Amino acid sequence: EPNFQNLEPWDDVTRQVCDFLWNHIISREDLQLARSTVKVEVEGKLGTLVDKDTNQRLELPVASQCVLTKPVEKLAFKSFMNENQHKHLNKCLNEEVAKSIHDPRRAKIQYEHLRETDSFHKLSRESIGLLPPVAISYLSGQNRNPRVRISQDSKTKQIKARIIKARVADLDIYSPREAFDCRISINVEIECPEDVGMERSEDGPRVKDRMSYKHQNCQIDLTQVSQADPNSAKTHELEVELGTDALIDQGNLAKQNVDNAYEDLVKQFVSNIRVLSR
Repeated sequence: EPNFQNLEPWDDVTRQVCDFLWNHIISREDLQLARSTVKVEVEGKLGTLVDKDTNQRLELPVASQCVLTKPVEKLAFKSFMNENQHKHLNKCLNEEVAKSIHDPRRAKIQYEHLRETDSFHKLSRESIGLLPPVAISYLSGQNRNPRVRISQDSKTKQIKARIIKARVADLDIYSPREAFDCRISINVEIECPEDVGMERSEDGPRVKDRMSYKHQNCQIDLTQVSQADPNSAKTHELEVELGTDALIDQGNLAKQNVDNAYEDLVKQFVSNIRVLSR
């Protein structure tokens, strides 16, 4: 038995993430009512928490992983990794895809390679007023004007999505013993109609070479990003996205005090982040 109660104690970091997602998603009736028009996104980005005073990785007097309680003005999060780290993670993920195929006991990992180009456009004031109320409330709190991201297949030029994205909340996880820290972000995404008025943003297009690995209720995206300027450096990013449809459904069951997998889904999400951070 693990202890005198014969129960596994709950991991504190995972519990913090459970509470964070509960407070900003499950308990929000406005988001629940807007599910037909607004998509909730939960993603954990690997990167580095940086002290703005020193421009170096954050150093705290702790020896193990912990959750920061609130945003810190002098703290930045850089969601990049170097090319060697990108190659190493790509190799590890590809090996796991092969293992999942050949081992019948494993949950299969679905692999997809995408090449897309993002362009950005400013929304007119009139267009903002046509969006769902819950989206307007989040967009009004942003530091910059709302913009539309139009994603198209880099080869066929087919438009894949027109998305307006607004940040809801962030949670930072500091991991002093690992290669990466993590920022978990909750966003709302609204599909922008084709006839909405907009104009091209000053931000140039981004070309994304993305390898996606779907495992159960999580998707791992390993992406190389290039700018339109051929002289600009490429960046490398990794994020873990949690499937929010299942999360919300299980959270609603938890609110009704019936059997549910809410905590298990969050535990799987945090576990993926931890394994990839090492």
